[in-house]
Amino acid sequence: MSAVTRYPARKGTLAARAAAFAMFAAAAILSGLFAAPPSASAAEDPCPAVEVVFARGTFEAPGVGATGQAFVDALNARLPGKTIEPYGVNYPASLDFGRSVDGISDASNRIQSIAANCPATRIVLGGYSQGAAVAGYTTTDTVPAGFDLPAGLTGPMPPAISSHVAAVVLFGTPDPWF
Repeated sequence: MSAVTRYPARKGTLAARAAAFAMFAAAAILSGLFAAPPSASAAEDPCPAVEVVFARGTFEAPGVGATGQAFVDALNARLPGKTIEPYGVNYPASLDFGRSVDGISDASNRIQSIAANCPATRIVLGGYSQGAAVAGYTTTDTVPAGFDLPAGLTGPMPPAISSHVAAVVLFGTPDPWF
């Protein structure tokens, strides 16, 4: 003898519970089908949508400098909802222009690191004044004849990196011949 036959008063209660459970399960399954797939929050995803690798001008403090910050701010305004991370190229930005090669090396290494670790991140490379020269030489595809590369540079970046660079912006190049 089943529980339903033994306790006829519970028959309606058990049926109501079963129906409620079935409706709850169906609702849960349907909501799962239509819900967006789980995605990592910005805090969990270390890769921004865009990284701006920017070399500041002569005598500007470390970081992206005033022009670089204005550029990053403009990008933020034009790309709402996208994470944009600035990276200030590490170099002296002094009158010792020979040391700008430190910036070329740092920018190149940073770009290659982003491409390897955050392949979906679009890279914008830029610079102001002396930093524009740094950015320009970072992207060159040839080394001038007779020029010996300084320590830390092995030549142009690999061609596979170019697909990660969305744009190159140069502000106030230091000399018209550049």
